[in-house]
Amino acid sequence: MLSRKIAGYIKVMFLRKAMKTIRVDVTKESVNDFLKVLWYELRERVGPVACQHSYYDTDNNEKYIYEVDWCVDELPFKVNLKFSNHTAKGIIGVDIEAITIASGEVDIRAESNIEDVIFETSKLDFSKRYKKLTLKVPISSSIRFYGNYFLEKSNVAIASEAEFDYVVFQVSILDENELTHVITDTVKKITSSLTLCTQQLIEFIGGTIKKSENHSVLDLSGREFIKPCLNNDFVDCDEVIDGNKLVLISESDNILYKVLISIDNENSVNRFAESIKLRKEVSENRFLNCFKAQYELLGYVSSIESLLDASEKNSVLECANCGMQLEKPERRISAQFNEFVSLHSRNSGPVEKAMKALYGDRSKFVHTGKSLTSIGTAGMGNPFILEGKQHISDVPKYYYNVHEFTGYLLRKAMMAE
Repeated sequence: MLSRKIAGYIKVMFLRKAMKTIRVDVTKESVNDFLKVLWYELRERVGPVACQHSYYDTDNNEKYIYEVDWCVDELPFKVNLKFSNHTAKGIIGVDIEAITIASGEVDIRAESNIEDVIFETSKLDFSKRYKKLTLKVPISSSIRFYGNYFLEKSNVAIASEAEFDYVVFQVSILDENELTHVITDTVKKITSSLTLCTQQLIEFIGGTIKKSENHSVLDLSGREFIKPCLNNDFVDCDEVIDGNKLVLISESDNILYKVLISIDNENSVNRFAESIKLRKEVSENRFLNCFKAQYELLGYVSSIESLLDASEKNSVLECANCGMQLEKPERRISAQFNEFVSLHSRNSGPVEKAMKALYGDRSKFVHTGKSLTSIGTAGMGNPFILEGKQHISDVPKYYYNVHEFTGYLLRKAMMAE
């Protein structure tokens, strides 16, 4: 006779094999909207949602499983959900299992409720569930903007008021729970783009955020605007300063718009802005923060590499002895980097030389751990360390212009798209 413990284990295993499966039809383009709305509906109709998530492949290279383990103190059952996500078709089915925590038995009622929520949610027009908000968010930089700007293509404004500068923009949200994340994500895209357009660090500082469902971006930002008109070819950061105020280049709207619609451009401006932030920290305390300069330099390389084609392509090689031709998959990132610099710098010697040295140092740092900074020479008045034909200073000699060169190259690349 089986012990009670073993019998209970077999019973649970048997029940788990009978996991409930429902068919749904959620298109590839709607997968994430469906999941967002579903989580909202589950909270409203079943109970609080707190989960552990995993995502893994299957024997079918077009089918992936998104698994969710849902368990909270407020509910008497725990739930396991397995969403079958097809790379071309979207979510095609969901496995549901709800287990009563006290008894270890299947909770048929909970499974049925969850099934109804999933099926009904899959049939919704997700676009009608979102609420559009206009937000006015304070930002900070060491130099204030010259005045108000409206970037029409991006539907983003800069409002320069007595106390703060603000960015004004619209977002679509399902409920207030996701507002903080959406604000942070959107403001980072905008401020990183503005950092690229001005070479000045511009950041989200928190504080009071004004929001409205009934006003447009223009309504919340004022009525008098300056048209961005500065020449696009500037390199030095002081070229965007007029009377100790920041002005925008004429292509600011196009650059921001391209960031808002492209993950590659977004990654690029984010890495650039993070490097500018590190540069600010280095300048504020050269002795303690000098080591951060090498991570700043990595960010400049990454900001360019974000715009390169990282996919493998076959190169044809010929054997020197027998003449046989072989195909070798290559990404050619370093070659693409040099081509990118040459193209967008218009073969400028100083820019190409500095960026080549930057890429070489980045490779040494990443692959060998070689330090690119020297704390022993940081600070005012300290001499170089001389080593024969070489010398060691606190930062590489191209450091003082590399941020301006990188910003110039990125702007040129995005304007050329």
